[in-house]
Amino acid sequence: MAVRIVKSAERTMALFELFSARASGLRVSDVGRELNMPQPSVSMLLRSFVELGYLEYDSRSRIFQPTVRVMLLGAWIADRFSKEGSIAKRLADLQRKVGGETVYVAIQHAASIQYVLSIEAKHADRLSVGSGQFRTITCSASGRILLSLKPDDEVRRWVRRANAEAPDEHHRIREQDFLEILSTVRANGYASTSGVSSPNIAATAVSVPSPLGGMPLAIGAGGARQQIEKRRDLIVESLLELREEFLNEAG
Repeated sequence: MAVRIVKSAERTMALFELFSARASGLRVSDVGRELNMPQPSVSMLLRSFVELGYLEYDSRSRIFQPTVRVMLLGAWIADRFSKEGSIAKRLADLQRKVGGETVYVAIQHAASIQYVLSIEAKHADRLSVGSGQFRTITCSASGRILLSLKPDDEVRRWVRRANAEAPDEHHRIREQDFLEILSTVRANGYASTSGVSSPNIAATAVSVPSPLGGMPLAIGAGGARQQIEKRRDLIVESLLELREEFLNEAG
């Protein structure tokens, strides 16, 4: 029963993230293709949200789209975030400070990190990440800074799980080696990677308290290794300043 509930929740979140990414109405076939779900399951999922009032269905175009109820449901969340300062605005300010490189917000999602907001650089040689995209938690700067907040026993469990789910040997790491990396991360207050998750990409991230709930966020900047390493000091300084702002507001 618990597994079924989790699976249902994952599909629900994936569905609304898909609406957000596409910024348009969707047909059953669109959802099935993007979420890799069979058509009967998609139809049942969509129609259940129509019955609850979160989606509306146009029988002529056969398109589903969110209703105003979704907006109203999230209004108090948006209000809470705006009181603490717009994360999107701060992310845009951060991008200007770090020379226009890609900046992002990420959270832990099981043995991965998931990007929940990003502003990509304009130049071609950039870090490209989209909302909803995942990375192995041990291989990303965001994952390392978030794991640095946890006790070593818990970190070891996540490392074992990440290694078991890693797509290849390059994305696996020895537990002791990873704990040594986290020791440096904890001492510095930030995490940096270079060529770990992707050969030509480098990134740096800090953790900040979420304005909503207890889950910490990772905020980072990344791009082509050569450019990021040139700007490393500036990026670190900018990220640490942003972290202090969040900590001061959290009290």
